[in-house]
Parts: sequence; structure tokens; C-alpha cells
Amino acid sequence: MIVQSHFFAHNFEIRVKALFRRERFRYNRNVSVYYFFATRQACVGPRRFFLFVQRGSRSMNKSSYPLEIQAEIDGIVARWQVLHQRLIWTLVAIASAVELIYLVALNRIDGFLSIGLGLYFLKYVMAPILMSLALALASSWVSRCGRFSVKARCYATTLAMTAVCLVLYTIHNLFPVLRMLFILSILLTATYGDMALTTVAALANAAALILGDLVFCWDAGRQPVTSDPVALLEFFLALVLLVGSYLSCRAIIYYEREKNQATARQQMEQRRLRQELSRDSLTGLGNRKALREALDRMVEDARPRVFAMIDLDHFKQLNDTYGHLEGDRCLHVFSQLLEEVCAGSPAFRYGGDEFCVLFDLDDPEQAAALCRELDKRLEQRRDLVTRVRCSFGLARFEPGMTAHELLQRADEALYRCKNLPEPLCIYS
Repeated sequence: MIVQSHFFAHNFEIRVKALFRRERFRYNRNVSVYYFFATRQACVGPRRFFLFVQRGSRSMNKSSYPLEIQAEIDGIVARWQVLHQRLIWTLVAIASAVELIYLVALNRIDGFLSIGLGLYFLKYVMAPILMSLALALASSWVSRCGRFSVKARCYATTLAMTAVCLVLYTIHNLFPVLRMLFILSILLTATYGDMALTTVAALANAAALILGDLVFCWDAGRQPVTSDPVALLEFFLALVLLVGSYLSCRAIIYYEREKNQATARQQMEQRRLRQELSRDSLTGLGNRKALREALDRMVEDARPRVFAMIDLDHFKQLNDTYGHLEGDRCLHVFSQLLEEVCAGSPAFRYGGDEFCVLFDLDDPEQAAALCRELDKRLEQRRDLVTRVRCSFGLARFEPGMTAHELLQRADEALYRCKNLPEPLCIYS
């Protein structure tokens, strides 16, 4: 937990908001990226978004990927599943067209169709077309149904592809080259990067090949494979090729996973270094670099905000009297209070005993009320060696102002409040 305030465990909501505020950039980026892929690419509605976030978190823990990287991987898988489904329809369309063309070509050869045109049309054209269409429609329904997870849709599409290949090979086993469809069905699963899915696909296609050659007999006049040494050799060769394609897919998945994890580790290390460069090591708040970046984003947004500069009164005296350890402890306690009271608004340590808050408010009076609450809580702390108070200088950012002008106004307000009965001043 980034907000380590065990003194305020009773107010869980404030602590969670403070946690999100501390990780605001990373959190917002992850959620927006994951929402995009979960709702747009994975074809589910926003109501299932939380479920996808949970699944993404579990996947991240399992694969050590940051959430945004896992989201991108899930998006690629979802897009490939849609393309895989389209390939099934393409295969059905090509097979249907070839069957019709072949029928027309055979019909022009006198005496070639011994069983009659009508029976041939029903047995070798209509039957494979209808069965393939039924399988493609069933797979499409699973792909479009929001009740199924992305993983279930991937399995359904893979098995539907195998079933279509089995139909085409069983009915048209006069052409041994159709065995290559089973190899293609296995190779298409490599993009999913799922060893279990590829294994299931390999077993299903091997079973389909065995069924098509040794069990099913669509053509009554067809000779069994076992009765022809050449056909039997081709059958075993096809099984060897299936095993080879499966092993190749496993190797591809393994090394792609290693490469992705190496990339993820590098990105996580870069993110950690960026966070360290933008965080104050003592309080955990943003430092001047983070403040400068936040002010630049504020200027770009051109939205009214309230900016506060805060100074701990008599902090130097506390340091000189009780030592730097107590001074550091005071700063740490104050930073925790600052995160809780100003949850949702980024806070920064400007330097020494000076802090800044960029309130996500446009009314200075609302920000002043939060500042008074912060001062009250700090004064009531009993775990500090002495009572500590704060001074506040507030300034309202208006579109067209620069970050330097805003800092000058807040600093001037902070200087003025030193001579006021209440240690709070709003620049006007």
C-alpha cells in the first residue's frame, strides 16, 4: 500500500483516493488503455469492465506484465480471434466456390458423374456447404455473445476451424493435399501465445485426421487407408507433420513469451526510474520536477484550478530543538495528512518545509476549507513532539496564465498571510 497511514485505517475511502492520487498518471493510463481493449477489442460492454480489470490483474500477477502491457496483449489476442473467425468464413467461402466450380467442370465431361448430377450435388456440394456454414455460424455466435470470455471464444474458434477442416477432408478425401488444412489450423493458434490452446488444437486436429482417414467413410467406393501401403505412408507422414507443426508452435510461443517478458521488465524498470525521479524520497510526494510537469499539463488543459503553497510554521525551530529525525518525522506525518485531506488532488514537496497542492477545484473557498481542515488535523496530532501549524497561500489559475505567474501569486499570498490573524490568504 503506497499510502502507509495505519493511524487512519477507519477511513478506507479516503486512503484509497489518496492511493489513486499518488499513482494518478499510471492508474489513469492503465484504466483507459484496458478499458479500450476490454470494451472495444474484446467486444464486451462497459458493465463487464470491472471483470476484465480483475482478469487483467490476475494475468499480470501470473505473467509479471504491467497492466497496460497485459492490456495490449489481450487486445492483440482479441483482434486475432476476430481475424481467426473471419478466416473460417473465408475457408468456407473458398471451399464452396471450388466445389461449385468443380461440379460445373465435371458436368461438362460426359459419363464422369456415375452417381448422377443431383446426388453428387447433394452429397459433395450441399452437404459440406451446409455443415461448414453451421459450424461457422455457431462459432460466430460464440464470438459475438458477451457471456463468453475471450479465452472461451478463442477455444471455440480454434475447434470450429478444426471441425470445418474435418468436414472438408472427410467429404473430399480424394485429395490428400487437404490434410494440410489440419497443419494450418494448428499454426493459426501460435499467435494466441497460449500453450494449452495450441496443445488442444494439435490433439483435436490429430484426432480429426485419424477420424477422416480411419473411421469416417463418406464415399462408399473408397479403399481403406490401411489397404494401400502408399496411402498408409502418407497418413503417417501427415501425422509427423502435425507433430512437427505443434512443436514449432510451442517453440514460437515460448520464445515470444520470453521476449515479451524481457520487454516488460525493461519497461517496469524505466517506469520505476521515472517515478523515483518524480518523487520526494522522504515524504513520497511529488518533487519539483513532478510539480513542473503537473503545472505544464494544467496550462495545456486551460481549466480553472486552485493552487496552494503551504509552509510549516516554526519548522526550523523544531529541527534545531529536537533534531532532524523529529523534523523528518513531522514532514512524513504532514505528507500523510496532506494526502488524506486533499485526496484526489496532486500534492508536492516544493523544498524544505514548503509544500504545494494543485486542487481539482475552481472555487478558492472550497480549497480554503480543505486547508483549514488540514491545519486543524495537524494541530491536533499528539504523536509529534510539539504543536505544528501551517500557513497557506492560495491562487486561482485562469486560462491564459503561465505557471510562473501562478507560482508568483501563490507565493505572494503565502507571504501576506504571515501578517494576518488567520494563516491563510487567497490572492486577489
